[in-house]
Amino acid sequence: MAASGSYFVHIPKYFSPHLLGAFHKLYPKVSLHLDVVNRSQIIQLLKENEGDLVIMGLVPEDMNLKRFPIIENPIVIIANPSHPLASQQNISFNELAKHDFVLRENGSGTRKAFEDFLLSHQIKINPSMILGSSETVKQAVMADLGISALSRHSVTLELATKCLVELDVQDFPLMRSWYVVHHETKQLSPAAQAFIDFILYQPEAVGSLCNRLLETHFISQ
Repeated sequence: MAASGSYFVHIPKYFSPHLLGAFHKLYPKVSLHLDVVNRSQIIQLLKENEGDLVIMGLVPEDMNLKRFPIIENPIVIIANPSHPLASQQNISFNELAKHDFVLRENGSGTRKAFEDFLLSHQIKINPSMILGSSETVKQAVMADLGISALSRHSVTLELATKCLVELDVQDFPLMRSWYVVHHETKQLSPAAQAFIDFILYQPEAVGSLCNRLLETHFISQ
């Protein structure tokens, strides 16, 4: 394939290096242009049919989009290891809701998935802090400022090093998926089409690459 730029908006950084590294080995002449934005910005870009592809977890149903699943995206409840719930099992959400939560900002796909779960179960929580990235949320939880819901992909290192713990909560993890998405009218570049083919026709290899960090976490426990 001749060199061709493919613009991926919102690359989840916790598993994408393995994925993009494997793709780059197959197509070393392809130039990848990456950007990381939140869900609301992604939706605006999709509406305007900008860029080539996006990787996102919660795909809007009211837009004309094509989606291709990559791997599962488990959303888990995390806490400081000294939190009173850290040693408990099968925690009910009524019990969990008594504690302070640290949440991502409005526009975050993880937050929307979590709030959709709360709404469907008619549960109210106490958000004590709203922060603009998974990194700052993790730091706040490590500082014992509350508990939170994040993608397990984003906390693998902290779980492995026991800086954070995953709480044993009823109905969790919430199982979602990561998708490669583009507008259905998008004229894909050769590089973008090659990436989709890579996802579609090598699913076992892609899943193995993306889950390396998760496997490291479970082996370490």
